[in-house]
Amino acid sequence: MTNLSVKQKALIFLNKFKSLDTTDIYNTPWELTQDGVANALCISRAHACIVLNQLKSEDMVEEKITHIKNGKIRRKSYFILPAGMEEASNLLKMAEKENIDLSFILDSKKKGINVSLDKLSESDRYALGCACAFNSPVQMSILPQFKNVSIPADVNGYVQIELRDKVLNSADDEERASWHGYAANYWFDRRLAEKKHIEGYFDCIHGLLYQYVESGRNRDACKLIRGDDLFNFVNTITDQLHDIMMKVRPEGKYAKEVLMLSISTHLEYGEIEEAERDAQELKKIDSTCASVYIFDIEMLKGNKDAAEKAIADTWQKDPMAAVRKASLLREDGKLKEARDLLMSINWGIYDEGFSNFEMDKFIELARIDCAEGHYDDAYQRLSKTEYTIKDAKYGAKFLALKKKVMKKLNI
Repeated sequence: MTNLSVKQKALIFLNKFKSLDTTDIYNTPWELTQDGVANALCISRAHACIVLNQLKSEDMVEEKITHIKNGKIRRKSYFILPAGMEEASNLLKMAEKENIDLSFILDSKKKGINVSLDKLSESDRYALGCACAFNSPVQMSILPQFKNVSIPADVNGYVQIELRDKVLNSADDEERASWHGYAANYWFDRRLAEKKHIEGYFDCIHGLLYQYVESGRNRDACKLIRGDDLFNFVNTITDQLHDIMMKVRPEGKYAKEVLMLSISTHLEYGEIEEAERDAQELKKIDSTCASVYIFDIEMLKGNKDAAEKAIADTWQKDPMAAVRKASLLREDGKLKEARDLLMSINWGIYDEGFSNFEMDKFIELARIDCAEGHYDDAYQRLSKTEYTIKDAKYGAKFLALKKKVMKKLNI
């Protein structure tokens, strides 16, 4: 069977766009740039440049400076000419006759890797592996240097590899861990830089936790959860975090916080049996803390009496348990008692996770406002909470209550 040259493959690929209006230089598909051709053919950008220049010198394609669609850049773009179309047509007929598979070239939406990893240099293999280690798009510029491999990217320079598992599964545990280690270092540095930008910071800690887990650094994952970020994770539970927490093993002095996050994640997804299992493990470490989660589990099961029993001995000494006690008073219509209880607690003496305790307090006070019919007061309280506690607006309970209040006020 005849093998097509890279130049022939490039012609076949560019021929896909033969019907484009070449006079419209403001909406050129990214695929017609050097990066786009390199991506489609899985070759380096430098190789694509050489091939395209050859085709240009043979009057098969023309080169223009155009505006790229959905981007803010102007790039060299390449449009097939009549001579190129004729040659491409002949190549397609030959490929069909000899059963040459052109699906990878003709499907421009693919962002896979069609290359033998064993043939790559050590540096190119490392760069490709690091690119695949990231489970969310990152700028191509943050990758290690590479020369002779094409790493797919979108029009704005973000890495996009749909078939990343193929690369990750090709490596042994040690090599794969080194790739994830590179990604972990990136998120660690970003985390330090994003401290003042709360939404970007959340992305960083989620990315860092994922990389720690995938690189086998369970202790580092536990340490990250144990620190100031515990309640940042609790307030930003996602599908990805849920899957990650299935792999984290509670370890040593970090076990308490890991179990707290694990229980919160299970409760968010209604996984009661798993939450109960972790709550019993937490009870061995800190029975007071565990009582709060057992309360939440029993309430989710509809066992109000069992929930009240769970915090009977703790609500006077634990702020989170006190919030739960206040919620029971509110449900029983004892609104003044519930409010007085919340206002009587000296919240300032609790350092660990203070903002989360404070947020729970204000959410419960807003619920009491609603029970009294004072939706304006509830809205003002929630707005103040959102202003003073920067991560409040990312909490599911906070968002659900605010949506309810705004609906009542027709906001």
